[in-house]
Amino acid sequence: FLFILLGPKGKAKSYHEIGRAIATLMSDEVFHDIAYKAKDRQDLIAGIDEFLDEVIVLPPGEWDPTIRIEPPKSLPSSDKR
Repeated sequence: FLFILLGPKGKAKSYHEIGRAIATLMSDEVFHDIAYKAKDRQDLIAGIDEFLDEVIVLPPGEWDPTIRIEPPKSLPSSDKR
């Protein structure tokens, strides 16, 4: 996959964060399969929506790395995802 983001100058930090988000998406095996099989933009957007429904997103400035985040009580099966 090749991801290209175009935008005006002066937003480098935002573009960096978008790149990190795409890398996180592509590291998920289920999303990777969805992206590979997508036929159009709507399929990719639906895959992103499904991914976001299943993950916990922590804002970068509000998380203390010294605090352990407990794993979820049960993990959804990849078939469900």
